[in-house]
Amino acid sequence: MAQVNLQINQAAVRALLIDPSGGVARDLKRRGENVASLAKKYAPVNTGRLRASINARLVSYGGGIAVLVGTNVNYAMYQHEGTGIYGPHGTPIVPRNAKFLRFVPKGGSTYVFARSVKGSPPTFFLRRALVAAAR
Repeated sequence: MAQVNLQINQAAVRALLIDPSGGVARDLKRRGENVASLAKKYAPVNTGRLRASINARLVSYGGGIAVLVGTNVNYAMYQHEGTGIYGPHGTPIVPRNAKFLRFVPKGGSTYVFARSVKGSPPTFFLRRALVAAAR
């Protein structure tokens, strides 16, 4: 029976798997950019700030690399998960320190007063993008 001598080039394997310029990192970045592109498509638009802020970047994670897709806009979680009765707590939005909420509705020019509001339904733009990219 023939004997096989196998030598593994550890540096080449490390470069392929962990190096930010390696093949795995390039593939992760490509997949992350695909998810980010779809998330921008699904994100709600008012001013375009949320949509423009969605990005994908490589990060170190547990001794390896990963791609992080998201946004740094402070209201993104409320858009994604919903608020009020549609949100995680499932309760209407009520004033904390006053009798009424006061706001100018979208497209309006005068204040509206309300004892409570339902909130905003979730859009799940990141989750939808991840599912669509996996197909």
